[in-house]
Amino acid sequence: MQYLTFVVALLLSANSLLAQEFVHISGYVTDSTSGEPLIGAVVVVKELNKSTMANEYGYFSIKVEKGRTYTLVVNYLGYKQKSLRIKADKNKQINIELSPEVVSIKEVVITTNRPEKHVKEVYMSKIEMTAERLKKVPVIFGERDPLRTLQLMPGVQSAGEANTGLYVRGGGPDQVLTLLDEAVVYNSGHLMGMFSIFNPDAIHNVTLYKGGIPARYGGRLAAVLDIRMKEGNLKRYSVAGGIGMIASRLTVEGPIKKDKASFLLTGRRTYIDWLLNLNKQSPMGYYFYDANMKVNWKINSKNRVYLSGYFGRDVFKFYSPDGSFGVDMPWGNETVTLRWNKIFKDKLFTNFSLIYNAFDSRISAAQDQLSFSVQSTIRDFTFKNDWSWFPSVLHTIRFGVNITYHQFTPLAASAKFQDIELFPSEKKRKHVADAAIYFEDEWTVTEKLSVNPGIRISWFGHFGPYTLYEYDALRRPIDSTIYKPGQLIKSYGGIEPRILARYQLNENSSIKASFMRVVQYLHLVSSANVTTPFDLWLPASVNIKPSVGYEVSAGYFRNLFDGNLQTSVELYYRWMSNLLEFRDNYTPDINVDVDNDLISGRGWSYGAEFFINKGIGKFQGWIGYTLSWTWRQFDALNDGKPFPARYDRRHDLSIVLMYSPSKRWDFGITFVYGSGNVTTVPTEFIFVQGTLVPVYSVRNNFRLPAYHRMDVSASLKGKIFKKVDYDINLTIYNVYNRKNIFFLWLKREGDPVNGIRFTPMKVTLFPIIPSLTFNFKW
Repeated sequence: MQYLTFVVALLLSANSLLAQEFVHISGYVTDSTSGEPLIGAVVVVKELNKSTMANEYGYFSIKVEKGRTYTLVVNYLGYKQKSLRIKADKNKQINIELSPEVVSIKEVVITTNRPEKHVKEVYMSKIEMTAERLKKVPVIFGERDPLRTLQLMPGVQSAGEANTGLYVRGGGPDQVLTLLDEAVVYNSGHLMGMFSIFNPDAIHNVTLYKGGIPARYGGRLAAVLDIRMKEGNLKRYSVAGGIGMIASRLTVEGPIKKDKASFLLTGRRTYIDWLLNLNKQSPMGYYFYDANMKVNWKINSKNRVYLSGYFGRDVFKFYSPDGSFGVDMPWGNETVTLRWNKIFKDKLFTNFSLIYNAFDSRISAAQDQLSFSVQSTIRDFTFKNDWSWFPSVLHTIRFGVNITYHQFTPLAASAKFQDIELFPSEKKRKHVADAAIYFEDEWTVTEKLSVNPGIRISWFGHFGPYTLYEYDALRRPIDSTIYKPGQLIKSYGGIEPRILARYQLNENSSIKASFMRVVQYLHLVSSANVTTPFDLWLPASVNIKPSVGYEVSAGYFRNLFDGNLQTSVELYYRWMSNLLEFRDNYTPDINVDVDNDLISGRGWSYGAEFFINKGIGKFQGWIGYTLSWTWRQFDALNDGKPFPARYDRRHDLSIVLMYSPSKRWDFGITFVYGSGNVTTVPTEFIFVQGTLVPVYSVRNNFRLPAYHRMDVSASLKGKIFKKVDYDINLTIYNVYNRKNIFFLWLKREGDPVNGIRFTPMKVTLFPIIPSLTFNFKW
């Protein structure tokens, strides 16, 4: 009888649930002044105490019980909160416009959308920022740069002095997936990495996942940098720009048809070459430029189309005064993204993307009648289809597919003497493809527990046409296998589980944890201590296996003083296999596939990250500190013993302080301190046939002195003709003129008879550098 009563109660409860009817309230959250989507805006159903967030297109959907009236409260940092009373009598699509708050106290520079989100969202190791929040951070030459700001965060370090490369939790620069409107960017630096290619006037939102990467992303071991361009102002025309000491930029945007379609055009160019030309005797020339464009069209309430693109180029030239010798070195990226958003039902959102991206670099030189050229190129063609399903307020389910065809042409070389072709440019092009499907569910299990389990299944293949050579000990080809077009040469696959979890301890604190397995099929190999545009990207092949990485992380997150102060401590451990390095004594040989000059090994990294962020009040800023270890081990290097990776940095400290005493003035101070980079120095010198030869017996056996620097800035704001906003920014880089070592070299003195000695010589890059920039917006 007892069991019968339980079964009847269960059936009655199920019948009651089935009898309930539900509807969806969905729509877009946008800026009322420009129509730009507010990515990550929080939409709360007050009566249910449940919330959801707008996706990367500003779209949200909430499932509620039919027939009731609900209050939607919409929040986004720096915007006025908006409340709406909605009667849930049917499925409804509403577009919510939020107005920017006009206050004398500036918004937080980098933070989440609400202080509560810091402890309540399931994601950890995640950094978000908008371009508008970069303005008060001092940067070299006054060039605002999202990558430089990210380098000031715990767990993220730079590649070196004034370099925008990102090294995240012990991962190399090739292990960071960099996306611009979903298109992969293979080289993100101008001027050999001094500036990034991302024009801040074209950027709408920047998100960095340092760990706990959701299943919708894949292909890199360490991190994901997802950058979204502005869509263009749907309300009015606008012109903005800046004039700096080495570069200027201009942005034009506005409606093609008000509230229906818009455009965005930006351009930027340096004038270093013009400055060099002032000296008629200068043998060098250098410049870079880039351009962004975007068009978006709201076909109707359920269909939107976006077309965006980027094109950038660096050009370095050197010619001897007599014209007998010259070098030409261009490199650059280009991307095109076509996207279609479709709302099939109020609870089902999808996006289709067709993407083209390319990167190429070339070195050409000529002396008298001899010339040669070496070029490397990458071409990608991608199809993506991503779905978001909102079955209830407790679930946000994402799934999709990604297919990419790659063309890699590394080290295509040619040379001529007079009109004689010394060796033809046999392009050893590699045709490869990768595909992936993924599924993830952001699930609010209880009021205290949220999880995001996900899985990604990936596949990679190398196809013909291709000729695979075998070599003897003297690196001479002894046999070959010819593969026809489309014939599969080698394939790999991987299952990549991911899971994130958050447990709410109380209103102001939570603990979070994550685990991920990631497979990387593309590799960047370099023989230098810093990345350059001429490093080689290589796909997995018969000789190169994909890299595999695992990471576990956990953290404690707490808000203090009513959310005015956000703090966190994160611990992580990451281990990786099939990492690549050039063999010892490597020298390029255009007749041998570079695959044969690579060796594989493993690596691991672990550490703790501490973060304190203040985002409210006249004084703002953050302190980030990282304590970490990064190791590598290769059987064929360092006698098989572990050695610190080139970007191993024990201590890394960043302090960013900003003060806004009034609407017109902003002041900023940045201080950075980091343990010195490791480098390899000779352990002894020996004579070989009368020549003194260095012996390198231990890899990365010397650590340079600690790096530290302070930058300061001041900005004055105002209006011209009552319509043009301007700000004049003064920045002083390296204010106390610290001579940080870029690299060491050994100066030889003496002779074999009286004794030979070597003196370490320091090479530094940047002394104190003041800069002035004028920015305007109409």
